Amino acid sequence: MKLRIAVLSDLHATGHAENNPSSSYMRAHPRAEDPDLFSDLKETIARECLTVDLLVCPGDICDKGDQIGFT
Repeated sequence: MKLRIAVLSDLHATGHAENNPSSSYMRAHPRAEDPDLFSDLKETIARECLTVDLLVCPGDICDKGDQIGFT
């Protein structure tokens, strides 16, 4: 049996992302002009017919550790 694992890392989710377009943070409450990262991911999964058994997020979920990012 093969185990398929997907890794989603370095999200840097925060409620206090700077207004800097080169910032590497994902806003917990995105604005209309922010990229829709999860919709793009869902489209890629559907287009490529990808399936996994386990999703792992090994680090930097909330780089600065704010409560909004954890939520």
